[in-house]
Amino acid sequence: MLGYKFNERFPRVFGGFYKGILSFFGVATFFYFLLAIVSPQAVSSIVITPPTAANASLIVPSGITGNRGAPDGKYPLCSQNYEGLSSIDLGLLATLAYVPGADMESSLLSMFNNTNLQNVSLIAHATTHTINYLHARFRDVGSTKQQVDVVAIRGTSNDEEAFADTYLFSSITTMQAINFWLPLLQVLPKAFVQAVIDFIALGPIAGPQPFKWTDEYVSGLKSEGLNPIITGHSLGGAIGQIVSAKNAAPGLFFSPTGMKYTSRRFGISLMDLETYVTTVVPIKDAVPNVDTQHGSVNYIDCVSGVAGCHSLERTVCSLYAHCGDLRGRGFTGMCAEFDVSRAKNQDSEPYQYLPWMFVGILVIAFCGAVALIIGTDRIAKCAEYTCAPVIRCMVNIVAWLVAKGCCCSETVYEAEDEI
Repeated sequence: MLGYKFNERFPRVFGGFYKGILSFFGVATFFYFLLAIVSPQAVSSIVITPPTAANASLIVPSGITGNRGAPDGKYPLCSQNYEGLSSIDLGLLATLAYVPGADMESSLLSMFNNTNLQNVSLIAHATTHTINYLHARFRDVGSTKQQVDVVAIRGTSNDEEAFADTYLFSSITTMQAINFWLPLLQVLPKAFVQAVIDFIALGPIAGPQPFKWTDEYVSGLKSEGLNPIITGHSLGGAIGQIVSAKNAAPGLFFSPTGMKYTSRRFGISLMDLETYVTTVVPIKDAVPNVDTQHGSVNYIDCVSGVAGCHSLERTVCSLYAHCGDLRGRGFTGMCAEFDVSRAKNQDSEPYQYLPWMFVGILVIAFCGAVALIIGTDRIAKCAEYTCAPVIRCMVNIVAWLVAKGCCCSETVYEAEDEI
């Protein structure tokens, strides 16, 4: 509404093209909300077979071959250690965040039963705000018998969290959709795009941000002298990156949105992302294509579709298949339904373009409707004039709208009459 008021007050500065962009922003935001609301995650139980003996040796499933930067087809992520916890351990805790509260503590205990991490307890489970999270504490970890705290943040699971998705990322999603046709993100300076997104958010008058309470909780742990590890999936991974960067807490996040262009809006720096944030991105997952990933990014194979590759359970199973499990647990019950074999010729697959191709079709449909409303005769007149030194009125609907906004004004028609 604020945008339309600008258009009404300053019609020559904020012309028809500006109004068209506002309308498209509304349409794209609606579709983004639909995409968020139809893909909630839910986990009723996590089926893991505990090892037969504590401190069991590494289990590596058979059938994994090839080189992925490490021997025996392992990912470099396999060797990363988070205060004694592995990437699979953190993936399981991120999955635990989706489990109903009544089953959460028993599921946590079963995950680490009869392992060297079995001395674990559920310290907190927050459900009163938009973003839910849990706090698990491991005691007597490693040879130093240290305490390790992990905060796992839940991703999109209900309508309220879908609204949070839309509120946080619809601006950059719309800009990326436009960028598919007009290369704004390649031409405009990064700092300028960040400033625009920060301005659109209207932070000072928008009220509390969805990540506020999680950030305050982690900040409280830091003030107590603790150094928690942060993890999460999807929306939880996005919130986790913000919290991790704000509080200088290390984190591992699964299938999160990127943070390159939205970082300024959330009050974090790209340097903090590079220092504290590690992300796991399945190659066909569409959600990490929102914004641009920044920090330490680990790509993993996925042979499912775009929606299937967003599954956290599939990601954990892929890590298990390629890394094995230091705790000696069995994942057959959890991973039997997933194909975690290596993808073939993945470079030839257009998965990274599919979401924007879909949005691009919506752009064409929207522009076509506008073209019918304003009339093709006026568009044809605009084609006779130069719209800008570089952009000319081309025979396609997007350029027609640019021409209408830039040169289809009364000034142009007056000039035509004078000629």
